[in-house]
Amino acid sequence: ALQADSGAVVLESLAHGSAMAGRLDEAAAMYERLASPIQFGWEGQHPGRLAAYWLARVREREGKPALARAAYERFLSGWTQPDSALHSVIDARTRLEQLRRRERGGSAPEPPNDR
Repeated sequence: ALQADSGAVVLESLAHGSAMAGRLDEAAAMYERLASPIQFGWEGQHPGRLAAYWLARVREREGKPALARAAYERFLSGWTQPDSALHSVIDARTRLEQLRRRERGGSAPEPPNDR
């Protein structure tokens, strides 16, 4: 599919499928590719905009908290004033705080793995 159409929507679909199949290294590579650089002002920007968020989720599943934290920070810093009602923004902030707490040696509950 990627050879026939290398657009953002197809790449995001393949990344999601790889993550769901447990091929986390493949998913991470596709989300990295999707997240850089993001082109604004066109219909396909949505998957690219969320790629850093999903990359962070994959990094958490891989057991790589420092990489997950960096991806959440990248996702949240990409918007100067994100819509605070968006699930991805709320979830990223919550997960980032939990990762930071664990890094400082505090206990934080494991975030749910809903995707």
